[in-house]
Amino acid sequence: MRCTMEKLFRKGLGFLAVVGVLGLLLTSPAFAQSLNPARLMTASGVASPITLNILIGKYLGYYEKEGLQFELPSMGATGQGPIVQTVSQGRFEFGTLDATSLLSLDVQGEDLPLKAFYVYTQEHPEVMAAPEGSPVKSIKDLKGKKIGVRDITRARYPQGVLLSAGMDPQSAEYLPVGIGSGPVIALRRGDVQVLSLFDVDMARVESLGVKLQYIPLTDDWKTIQGPLLVTSEKLIKEHPDRIIGFGRAVAKATLFTLVNPEAAVKIFFKMYPEALPKGQTREEAIKDTLYILKARLPRLTIENRKVKKWGYIEPESWRLSAELLGYKGKVRKPYTAFYTNQFIDAINQFDQGAIVNQAKSYKID
Repeated sequence: MRCTMEKLFRKGLGFLAVVGVLGLLLTSPAFAQSLNPARLMTASGVASPITLNILIGKYLGYYEKEGLQFELPSMGATGQGPIVQTVSQGRFEFGTLDATSLLSLDVQGEDLPLKAFYVYTQEHPEVMAAPEGSPVKSIKDLKGKKIGVRDITRARYPQGVLLSAGMDPQSAEYLPVGIGSGPVIALRRGDVQVLSLFDVDMARVESLGVKLQYIPLTDDWKTIQGPLLVTSEKLIKEHPDRIIGFGRAVAKATLFTLVNPEAAVKIFFKMYPEALPKGQTREEAIKDTLYILKARLPRLTIENRKVKKWGYIEPESWRLSAELLGYKGKVRKPYTAFYTNQFIDAINQFDQGAIVNQAKSYKID
């Protein structure tokens, strides 16, 4: 390559020609083959705009800069069990899980070679709301109320919210209402008085014409962090550079998303046109997805965290997750056995100002 550059300069082609040669080299099959695999499995098993702060780093070249070939194989609906299995076995390098999944496995007696190394949603996404004008304005008002949840397994979230406020979790009733139009119908029929859903699911309810008033949550609940990136202990030991690179790419893409969410949504649909909802034009899908994404953005930022570092996993979050979500006194191992912050400083070593400037000026149709 050095010889090629010298020849170009001798021929007077200069800097632009060299850049062109480098571009060809970087996009060549040989270069692609030199990248290390970075395969990710998510609970949905398909491309979702809710994880676009992980996905768009491929389009923006963040993973390639770290020597990684990012892949999101379409697996269909997978759930968290296959994530645990495939990442533990090394068939996928990375997966998305939450703290309760790892704690639950420990309580069940499982000793899996997995660790969380990066939290990509800084605050737990569960929120609670009642129809506008409802007398339910605080957690204390939930006593005796019927609370709609996505499915009955997720009742543990509003139960944890009540527990964080010193209330008996069984003082309210929990009914499955699904997502989309289901919660809307349940509210209008009076089947439930309150909804407890993920932020993006609640935004969907609002987009369907229901005006909501949100119930303030406790500081303890807000301390609990959301979904995490996990990897195998083998990869941690043998290839720490890949973990740092993956985390840094996610950090950059998250910052880009926060600065220019509309561009992030457009990039997502450029990457995954199959994710466009049926019956919607691309423009309608972008507008709708942007509205829902904006409900998640406050939980992606690090500005309101104690430690302002991308991906930093707060120890207190694990204690509260166990205490409020049903695992108090049941976890066998110390909480530090489930996660590591050893890569966080290295992950945060990038020019954040450059990413901000890139996002601000980014143009995409």
